[in-house]
Amino acid sequence: MKAEKCYYLISALNEFSYEVPYLSYFIFSALGLGYTYLYAGIFALFFGVLDYPTGGLADRMGRKRVFALGTFLVGINFLILAAYTNPLTVALAASLFGFGGALQSGSLEAWITDEMKRENRFNQLDKVFGRATSLSLIADVLAGVSGSIITYIGGYWWTISFAGIISMIATSSALLVMRENFGVEKKEPYLRLLKVGANTLFRRKHLLLLSISQMIFVTGVYAYWETLTPIYGERKIPEAFFGVIGAAMHLPAVITTAYSHKLSRKLGTANSTLLLSGTWTLFCLLMILLVDPYPTIVIAIILESIYATRYPIMEFWRNQLIPSALRATVLSGISTMEHTGQAIILFVLSPIVETYGTKAGLISAIAITATAIPFLLKLAKEKH
Repeated sequence: MKAEKCYYLISALNEFSYEVPYLSYFIFSALGLGYTYLYAGIFALFFGVLDYPTGGLADRMGRKRVFALGTFLVGINFLILAAYTNPLTVALAASLFGFGGALQSGSLEAWITDEMKRENRFNQLDKVFGRATSLSLIADVLAGVSGSIITYIGGYWWTISFAGIISMIATSSALLVMRENFGVEKKEPYLRLLKVGANTLFRRKHLLLLSISQMIFVTGVYAYWETLTPIYGERKIPEAFFGVIGAAMHLPAVITTAYSHKLSRKLGTANSTLLLSGTWTLFCLLMILLVDPYPTIVIAIILESIYATRYPIMEFWRNQLIPSALRATVLSGISTMEHTGQAIILFVLSPIVETYGTKAGLISAIAITATAIPFLLKLAKEKH
């Protein structure tokens, strides 16, 4: 099987397993609010602490086996939740989920990048990233529908069990169809590998500028996402339509992401990212100005399409700047930066929205994403 087909299969299965139980966690609230906060908090702690170190493991021990181990642990997490619900088992499941998610972070993207490079097809990677994102969005929609149906018919436990089974299928598929590849060619000392990875990220000017701009932009988008549901409530959009709107948000993005490589090849990765970032910020401003329900829904769909289209272009751009030997390590470092920004904005945004309303949340999102644009302008000017 060709490398890109392996990547499409594994990434879609992985996305499906993550999204199937979404409605059960946050709408059906089967865990209960206390357990949900415990689960989310422990997951965030383990993922945040282990994200960067596990990138080094992937480069040193092999991207395939590290990703497969991570996917296996994610599946075990779901199966534990399906079997038992008490503070100890919820904490154990969340720990495995955080560790597994950290192992997955960076390893699959590093794997496909260096497989395409090995086959002398690196110039097609932008197309591969776009199509993989498109297929993952389809998986999101199917997972949401499946999760809703299974939860309605059989209850929460069946939904979570199904997610665990999908994760196990993804693990088996990864082991069967992926060819192993490594970062470092020699047995580098692990701690030295992490140090060199950090030096690569922070001392390469264009990689650092790109990573900072991505951290800032993603943080702003996260601020918007956290404000979106309260906006729906304020603008009298019925809760019954939330799931339909969520699916509708993905459908145009399925098409735009599949052809995102055409935009990046025509304008260049830097100019495309700059254009999409600026356009996203402008449409977020429209979300403040147009407050009726229908314009709100249309703008939300457009914002999702713009962000989704931007993502594979960004993936391709950053992988042009990262050396193969340290790819998973550096990608995990970038992921750590992004999640740090998300954690900070989540802590800061809640009191802002509660005190000043959703408009303040949207203004925060606009201000943050706009801050990323000068970095992108500099990179575009220098043609990186």
